[in-house]
Amino acid sequence: MKKQTIFLVATIVVLLVIVIAGAEIRIKIGDSESNESVITEVRAAVADYYYGFSNFSPTQIADELYGAPLSRVSLDGTTTVWNTEEEVMEMVRGFISNLEEQQWYRSDMPIYEICVLGPKTAFVSGTFIRYREDDSEIGQTGLTYLYQNKSEGWRVTSMIYQSNDIDIRCRS
Repeated sequence: MKKQTIFLVATIVVLLVIVIAGAEIRIKIGDSESNESVITEVRAAVADYYYGFSNFSPTQIADELYGAPLSRVSLDGTTTVWNTEEEVMEMVRGFISNLEEQQWYRSDMPIYEICVLGPKTAFVSGTFIRYREDDSEIGQTGLTYLYQNKSEGWRVTSMIYQSNDIDIRCRS
């Protein structure tokens, strides 16, 4: 009977090790696949954002690219929050008007890092560049966006300004 008990305990231990190892492998694979899916979606949202920001009306920008509430954290740490869609729309109108006074034509963030925080949230961090119509550069600004997947799709819900020499990287 003692041999049977030892065999049974050994079998249970081996099965537990297999199950635990298998669960770990599934979790890692699942997370990786999930992250890749989110990265693909967010990459498309970033492309849509820069296309839309450079081509849409202020109303379209507010409706299709930003989510309310929307926050901005300036380099000096000042935080501004627009709580409603109407407040976001007014902010965008004023912002686009100021850019047009600088002969702004388009913006782009050619290189950026996507950090998946969860299935419905991600950071996008890089340096965006503003251009005039002749492609001369107005300026570059370091920025991290918080994207959230809301009922209407991926939207920017926070903008955190940073020095141009700051690179935010994800741990892998």
